[in-house]
Amino acid sequence: MNYAIKPKTYQGIIHIPPSKSDSQRAILIAALANRTSVLINVGSSNDEMAMLANAEKLGAVITRIDEKTLSVAGNFDQTIVSELNCGESGLGARLLTPVATLKTQPVTLTGEGSLVRRDQTFFERFLPQMGVNVQLTNEKLPIRVSGPLKPGTYSVDGSESSQYISGLLIAFSQTEGTTLLQVENSTSKPYIDMTLHTLKSFGVHIEEEEKEIYKITGKQPITEASYTIDGDWSSASYWLTAAALGMKISVQGLSLSSKQADKAILNAFMLAGCRILNTENGLKIDGTDRKPLDFNATDCPDLFPALTTYAALTPGLSRIKGVHRLANKESNRGKALQQEFTKLGVAIRVEEDTMFIEGVETLLPAVVSSHNDHRIAMCLAIASIAGRVELTIEQADAVGKSYPGFWEDLEALVC
Repeated sequence: MNYAIKPKTYQGIIHIPPSKSDSQRAILIAALANRTSVLINVGSSNDEMAMLANAEKLGAVITRIDEKTLSVAGNFDQTIVSELNCGESGLGARLLTPVATLKTQPVTLTGEGSLVRRDQTFFERFLPQMGVNVQLTNEKLPIRVSGPLKPGTYSVDGSESSQYISGLLIAFSQTEGTTLLQVENSTSKPYIDMTLHTLKSFGVHIEEEEKEIYKITGKQPITEASYTIDGDWSSASYWLTAAALGMKISVQGLSLSSKQADKAILNAFMLAGCRILNTENGLKIDGTDRKPLDFNATDCPDLFPALTTYAALTPGLSRIKGVHRLANKESNRGKALQQEFTKLGVAIRVEEDTMFIEGVETLLPAVVSSHNDHRIAMCLAIASIAGRVELTIEQADAVGKSYPGFWEDLEALVC
């Protein structure tokens, strides 16, 4: 699907969708319990739908109470499962693979679209040390694992993604004994903290004995919970960027106490001279006195697309660190951002781990591609409306991965 955007006036209030990251964690943990939980404010993104389908394969009985509220009755211990399909969700694959090793029978995890092109060798490097037989397909999905996962003392590399660590934390909490897990070269620790917070909400407690050393007691009972999914800071980052660039847009549904890493966009904006306004109509950004960025996004790499749009329309040289975190996403995001913003007349270069963006006053009209990446599609849309330039975005339906209603919300802002 292509989506054409013409210069118009966009303003109003955005009701932000639930966090697919928070939602997937909660769905999986609830499915591992042998009791019933209620999940409130569950979204309808493709990634969430994939996790719900897998929760049912893991034995959960899911009942829809209303449009955004679900009852999840777990039955994990009594269920035999042979295959799980993660769709295009990298988080889903990295949470579900360790959990699948709790089963004694082999389980195959498959995926679709860009996910089957993403490296999964973390599992091949570390799961065999934990008693798991692993068979990858050319270092990618499908992956076949056969457990059971064995408790012990392990050291793992956290440099590529915290999602692998989150999957291990969840799985080891359900093994027979106690595990000490040391994470070397950790990145995106806020996402690990999110997992610990969600586990705690379901009665599972994991101690961080020293920095990045986790003591995980096994066979912890997962209690029933009434759990409310946070509004999604990742999705909000695009609208907040539009506001920082001068558009009269406010965002509702965000928690300032959220554990989500992408809440750090507020820090990025404040460092760049913007003002954060928490009003009765929602969160607003005043970018009247904004200046170029100098920000380290290593722990929040999903902010790169939104911050690139901000930098592109803020004259001067911006610097965003953490480019190495962008290669193994739905696209090679660093290259995709450089390629598409070059079409708009924005000079972007990468030196070592830093992206340098030379901001401009006006953008060039163009036909651009999302690279089938939801975050690239959304950041280009904001570039179009904030830069008041006509763009046609190819593969615009990629937004369904995280924010199915994005285009409808955009149209609702037209005055």
